[in-house]
Amino acid sequence: MATDHPDQPGHDGHTHDADVHAGPDDEVVDERLQSEFDELLNVGIDVAQQLLEEQGAFLPFAVALTAEGETQVMMLEDDEDIDGEEALEALVEELTENRDGLVGIAVVSDVLLDDDQDAIRVDIEHSDLATEAMVMALEYSPVDDSSPSGAESAEDDTPYSYGELLGSVGERRIWA
Repeated sequence: MATDHPDQPGHDGHTHDADVHAGPDDEVVDERLQSEFDELLNVGIDVAQQLLEEQGAFLPFAVALTAEGETQVMMLEDDEDIDGEEALEALVEELTENRDGLVGIAVVSDVLLDDDQDAIRVDIEHSDLATEAMVMALEYSPVDDSSPSGAESAEDDTPYSYGELLGSVGERRIWA
């Protein structure tokens, strides 16, 4: 159902931090967990940006961190009849079935926020049950070549501008 893509190179050179916290006491987790969350977030955003710029949209996909420390991108095979919600359900089902070999996952989707702002949503979950799941959203919009900020992005051949990275506590679905 899903195809694996080995480690993806960084897309835009930017890194993002998931700012992971442990449990309700809001204690910062150790550096290894933070690094794993950051890896899942950065690969997810990089691949999503690449897909947006190449195709203008993308179906949900997953980034998985294996017990061996490998990062894999899992995409559903092209099926014109599948919608985003069905793709999300299929990814969650596949990840849940294969969770024993995984350390952490990120499910990445193209969403519309409450204020009608497009965003890349990254749901991150770790097998360490002491950590909370995270939901990160990176706002984006098409570049308007007539605007000053559009001129900067147009020089980089980037058809989208990216805004603020938003984050909140998420819901566990894989290691529930």
